[in-house]
Amino acid sequence: MWIVVAVLALILGYVWARLVRAPRWPRRATWIATLAYLVFVAASLGALSFGDEGPATEPGPIRLVGLMGAGVLFYALVYFLAAGLTLRLSRLARRWRARRDPRPALPTPPPTSSGAIDRRTFVARVTAAGVSVAATTTAAVGFRNAWDLDLPEVVVSLPKLPRALDGFRIVQMSDVHVGRVLTDLFLDHVVEQTLRLRPDAVVITGDLIEGRAARLAPELAPLGRLAERCGVYYVTGNHEYYAGDAVDWVERLRALGVRVLVNERAALGDRDPRGAQFDLAGIPDQDAARFVASHAPDLGQALAGRDAERALVVLAHRPAQIEQATRHHADLQISGHTHGGQAFPFSLLVHLAEPYVAGLHRHGDETQIYVSRGTGFFGPPLRVLAPAELTSIMLTS
Repeated sequence: MWIVVAVLALILGYVWARLVRAPRWPRRATWIATLAYLVFVAASLGALSFGDEGPATEPGPIRLVGLMGAGVLFYALVYFLAAGLTLRLSRLARRWRARRDPRPALPTPPPTSSGAIDRRTFVARVTAAGVSVAATTTAAVGFRNAWDLDLPEVVVSLPKLPRALDGFRIVQMSDVHVGRVLTDLFLDHVVEQTLRLRPDAVVITGDLIEGRAARLAPELAPLGRLAERCGVYYVTGNHEYYAGDAVDWVERLRALGVRVLVNERAALGDRDPRGAQFDLAGIPDQDAARFVASHAPDLGQALAGRDAERALVVLAHRPAQIEQATRHHADLQISGHTHGGQAFPFSLLVHLAEPYVAGLHRHGDETQIYVSRGTGFFGPPLRVLAPAELTSIMLTS
């Protein structure tokens, strides 16, 4: 905990230094800017750490501004680091040119007035102003993007799929994070969009909620309407366990008509067992056993006794769980967790933690994996170069 606080303090101190100290603003402007910065930081951190024990309501405009402020701070850090790297490279290039051309540099002319500023201060002020505008603009665009849904259609060929099921449509919802910011109004919109896609089945690949069941259960009511129209299948993500009551969440979702797959499988396709079918198996998040021992992911348990000649689709929250799916010769794994990085360049770090961040990939000779960029968002309502999605996965033979 103290390490996190120390790192956060260093980051915030660095941004303040580049915004306020380096430009050497006049004394009064420095004090005003510092005070404004502290208020801005307090509002942003307060919005991010807002507890989830109160009533579930739409966040007010003050909290939304605070959340957007966290995005502004993030991009201020990114742009200041980029500007600092650019200036450093520029200085190195000048030194390199000076060594190749040792002619003496022209003398710097003296200031023309007592109010003139040196070149370094001028560059620092221009950089501070430019970064402020760029960070605010990026955060505003990302805020607008966070509420829009892409509706991509992905065609996946499964050689074992019966021809009678050619064109079977699975709609994937993932990482909605209902709770701190997103409520039943957003989920109702997602359900409406899902029904318009006319799915044969709906899968939810974890991180559906962001809080405890006692508070948020009413927010998931729209899922009951979805379950009445088509089969809805769900696997847990890491945030269901962080909430502290994953078992309660499982039971409440089952009460809504959602089929929760905890190391289980279901047959999709014809209702007649003798008809055309394929297997859909689901396993909990890879860290589930740390919170609920009985939820340790075990794909072997889910597949016990199945016909290996049938096509197999696996639901697993994290792309890293692809190794289990590959060992059991799955045809396709459907995952989420990454949010597609949510806000570039944070996505570059996500690549270090997960083998796949977004889209359709082949893993080995037999298994494919599709990773959703997520339907909602976590933390600041911000999406930059990683749009939210509600995905149609069309299976073909």
